[in-house]
Amino acid sequence: MDDSETTDWEWCVSDEDRVEEFIDFYITMPLNDNDKMSLMMIIIDSYNSRVWNHGFSNDTWENISNLIKENILFFKEQIIYWSSMDHNDDEMDDAWAIAANMRILLPRCIVHDKYAFSGIVKLWNKYMLQPTLEQIAVHRAANYTSHTVI
Repeated sequence: MDDSETTDWEWCVSDEDRVEEFIDFYITMPLNDNDKMSLMMIIIDSYNSRVWNHGFSNDTWENISNLIKENILFFKEQIIYWSSMDHNDDEMDDAWAIAANMRILLPRCIVHDKYAFSGIVKLWNKYMLQPTLEQIAVHRAANYTSHTVI
């Protein structure tokens, strides 16, 4: 295989019909960090395709978001990527199908650190996005708890 055949293989093997299988594998198998990252990339891409083609599933999203929340800082880059931060709120039709859901996880990525929070605020301001009331409340609650991941 040359590089063109192996580039972004996670996207090549994703399958919207196997999301639950991938989730079960993630939960039940002992995985190292590289495996967890790769498998989560497959899960997210597979689920995004399913949402595009068949609509949103609360149960499946709940399972995926719970896995992400268990190790949220580890998956921070994935959350930012899938949040489609280059799209304004009124341009979400052109964003990833799961972007709005990923944006809800964004504030949870921020360690209680004014510099980290200001970085997210800059992204919101750059793309003229408005944080949701839930996102603001989560950040405010973290201000009263030292060194909490929100």
